[in-house]
Amino acid sequence: MLQEFYAVAIRKTQLPREAARKVVAKYAEWDPIRTDPLLIVSASKLEEDHSLALWDALIVEAALRAGATKLLSEDMQHGRRFGGLLIENPFRP
Repeated sequence: MLQEFYAVAIRKTQLPREAARKVVAKYAEWDPIRTDPLLIVSASKLEEDHSLALWDALIVEAALRAGATKLLSEDMQHGRRFGGLLIENPFRP
């Protein structure tokens, strides 16, 4: 998903490529949540129950598994909550 961040950061915020690479490198140090069958099953339930795209549901489910309290997304509804997880659009004016 870091590729999506990089693409959006340089396109929508005009963040210099070098700065965007540094952010990606920093985030790459984190311990990622692996996609496994249970993640897919849980995400498919979120997709069904909350009318999400499967890809968004996978991201939400991974964030929940990681214990995140905030998820930055330009694609999901700003202010929406999934349990203790808050969706925020970082590009919202």
